[in-house]
This record gives sequence, C-alpha cells and structure tokens, in this order.
Amino acid sequence: MRIFLLLISLIFYSTYSNALVKLKIDDFQQLIRKNKSTTIVVFWASYCPYCKKEIKELYKNKIKLDKKQISVILISIDKLESSALRAYKNLNVDFPLYIATNNLINYLNIRLVPIIAIYDKFGNMHDIAPGYKTFTEILKMLKE
Repeated sequence: MRIFLLLISLIFYSTYSNALVKLKIDDFQQLIRKNKSTTIVVFWASYCPYCKKEIKELYKNKIKLDKKQISVILISIDKLESSALRAYKNLNVDFPLYIATNNLINYLNIRLVPIIAIYDKFGNMHDIAPGYKTFTEILKMLKE
C-alpha cells in the first residue's frame, strides 16, 4: 500500500511540477511590468526550427544579456502544453517558459513565429519584429 501511495504521489508531483503557467492578457501585462528590467519576449512554437535556433542563440549569449541586465522570457503558442514542454527540455535552456492562451495570442495578434518583442523596464513595448533574428539583429533592436 505504501508503494502504491508513493507511486501516486510521484506521478502527481511530476505532473504538477511540469505544468506551465498559461498566460492570459492580464497575467502577461503583470509579468512584463513586474520584471523591472529590459525584457526580450520570444513568442515561439515547438514545431518551428527558426524559433529554436533563435532561442539557442540568445542562450549562447546569456552572459552578455545578464551583464546588460536584460532578461529573456519564452512564450509558447503551442496548443499542446506537452509539446511546448518537450521542446523546451530539448533546448536545454533556463529561460522562464510560459504558454499563451488563445486570448493572449489574439490580443497580441500573433499569427506566425518567431516573434521578438522588446519591453523596457517600465513594461512598455519598445520594439517588435517577426521572423528569425540573429543576436546582432536583436542587439540592434535593443539600441533603437
């Protein structure tokens, strides 16, 4: 009986701990406002090779971003949370991961990915651009 309870609790814990926060419009706005630093938001999907390439490039340059006090947040538009989580684990990065609700996707008019959005430390959108961006292009977006 103890083994059964242990197995059930382990299954529950692993399911609960892997759950992604599903961002609604208000949640997203609060997340950006509370960050208090320049924030790069990457809207991506597990099926998008350019998204993965962009995320890996950002992660490769994480030390440079940290020195400039720039944070990165990943927001998946995947319909299946499990697909986003599996792809995220395969990326082997430690950026915070969220999943967008349909209302957030519609509110921000996300129709393709990747999309990079830059928010200033006050939570105001500074720039937004669709399509794959190199790290140099992202740095240029941050300066403009």
